[in-house]
Amino acid sequence: MTKKSKDELYKDLLRKTEKLGRKPTFIEVRNDQEMADPNDYAYHFRSFSDAIDEVWRVYSFRKTEERVRVAEKTDQNLQKPKKPVACYHLPTDRNKRFTVKEERIDKIREFYINYFVEHEEMPTFMLAEKEIGMTREEMTFMRSKFLLEKVVIAREASKISGKEYGSSCAVHNYRSVLANQERRELEKQFKDTPI
Repeated sequence: MTKKSKDELYKDLLRKTEKLGRKPTFIEVRNDQEMADPNDYAYHFRSFSDAIDEVWRVYSFRKTEERVRVAEKTDQNLQKPKKPVACYHLPTDRNKRFTVKEERIDKIREFYINYFVEHEEMPTFMLAEKEIGMTREEMTFMRSKFLLEKVVIAREASKISGKEYGSSCAVHNYRSVLANQERRELEKQFKDTPI
């Protein structure tokens, strides 16, 4: 039997892979009378397993391309009709805006102000949900109308208690000033040190 060229060995192995739909094993190739001995692949591909890996990459790539082509054809077929067979409409409830009654707004704000007077911080949503049965929709509505801003609640709480609360902006500014002072001191220290 004459030795097969690299191209012939490659085509035989690709045909076997396509026939099985998976990587052929060493024994399957050895038992196939139409194929060369698996050890012959070592001369051209370094080893039988390297030959299989190379063929498998090509086979997988072809399969992927084939799937893409089928998907594109299917997409084109789906896009051909101009009029849809059935129309889907959003429910009309989604078009309505969520609102909260004035009494409920007052109750929520009262809870937030009283909590702020006692603890000097804003309550969490979980606490408001537990204490007064606040819903996420109510929270979103109140925040969209800026009714639960910490600065506003602190101002209202200071009117009730007579105590002055530092606003979050003032605290942030104070911390920024301190951080800048520390940075300048460090710069002075490093400026004087030799490199």
